Amino acid sequence: GAITVDGHSIEKGVQVALRDDDQFKVLIFEGGLPGAENPDPAEPDVYEAELGESIIRVENDYRWEVHEAGITVIGEDGESVGQLSKVERESPTAGLEPPEGAVVLFDGENLDMWAEGAEMTEDGLLKQGATTRDDYGDKFLHLEYKLPFWPADTANSGIYVQRRYEVQILDSYGDYPPRIYGDGSLYNEYPPRINATYPPLVWQTYDIWFRAPRFDENGDKVEDARLTVLHNGVLIHDDATLEQGTGAGGDRAETALAQTYFQDHTGEVRFRNVWLIDKGDPSAPRAPTVDELLALTEDQ
Repeated sequence: GAITVDGHSIEKGVQVALRDDDQFKVLIFEGGLPGAENPDPAEPDVYEAELGESIIRVENDYRWEVHEAGITVIGEDGESVGQLSKVERESPTAGLEPPEGAVVLFDGENLDMWAEGAEMTEDGLLKQGATTRDDYGDKFLHLEYKLPFWPADTANSGIYVQRRYEVQILDSYGDYPPRIYGDGSLYNEYPPRINATYPPLVWQTYDIWFRAPRFDENGDKVEDARLTVLHNGVLIHDDATLEQGTGAGGDRAETALAQTYFQDHTGEVRFRNVWLIDKGDPSAPRAPTVDELLALTEDQ
């Protein structure tokens, strides 16, 4: 939202993240919230705050009073200089439907496309710790995930493409700068370009384009694996190259085809609407392009 300073309207975006009991971290961004409307956010001002009488108060040159409806900004004279409304963010690719001929891995109906040990909740969500039944090489993968509300800790999972290359899942809402092991990172190799993470309990999306490593007739690798990732409709990795697996997949020999693993590390992470387009299958439909999915963001 906007506040008015010396007659000028200034766009601000504020993230309020619970850290422990009544302790909060408050980030104030120039230009709006990180994401589509603020694709290259500058370093935010970061404050620690406590809950008092149902209001979180941040004191700097102004007083920021965080309440259920949003934020009221009070100037030095005690008068309001602006109101910031609470925003319920939704990924523009949430609910993205698989085209005809796509491989539907999970639609809440059954676990037919998963290896033994996969589990589903009573309300039709996929639990963390599931591995695809089949091996895949080049692919486009869409999935949606939700993190639990852990006020004193963080939920931790990850999408291990080919059981080797991890796109991290972590409660990183309110973290700045983006971390090399945080949500959206290619674990311990590349941090996300920006932190596009939503708060816990909000459905989030990954759209992943994967190009498997290439091998010659002798089995020697001649090209590294590459990934492009949209997180909640935001481009966070653009054709990133990985020389080997990451995290727990770093010790596994690379291969052209392999399963994908939804890691079970800590916390109850849930998944829905999981599907892929097998780009090695000549009969598979065309995968959406990055630009096509980014256009969904622009439409919102």
